[in-house]
Amino acid sequence: MKELNSFIGRWITTGKTVDGKKVIGYDTYEWMQGSKFVIHTVDVTIDGEPVKSMEIIGQGEHQNEFTSHSFDNNGSINISIMHFKNNQITIVSERERFKGEITAMGKTIEGKWEQPTSNAWTALMDIKLEKED
Repeated sequence: MKELNSFIGRWITTGKTVDGKKVIGYDTYEWMQGSKFVIHTVDVTIDGEPVKSMEIIGQGEHQNEFTSHSFDNNGSINISIMHFKNNQITIVSERERFKGEITAMGKTIEGKWEQPTSNAWTALMDIKLEKED
């Protein structure tokens, strides 16, 4: 679970969807009491529309693998598998995929979200999280 320590804190989130919509807001990661799970909340707007979600992240079946269950304000539920290797992050579910990197001494996460279409993954949005001090 130590791989999740670098996420703990509040992050300023910015980005842009493939169709040019601006993403802005905050992501917050905190340990649940007992340090067995991380609670991740998202509070952003995409082109002025609120997007809120809560995700619970816990140890997966293998080392450096985590399972997440997320719930959003539209009633969607998503289960993802997360992998970490060095500073690389991969998150994959049936509905979306993220490939990113932790940079700037753990102060920045940058990457791309993609969605599946006709046997291929296509760009959904570029995203950047900058850790608040």
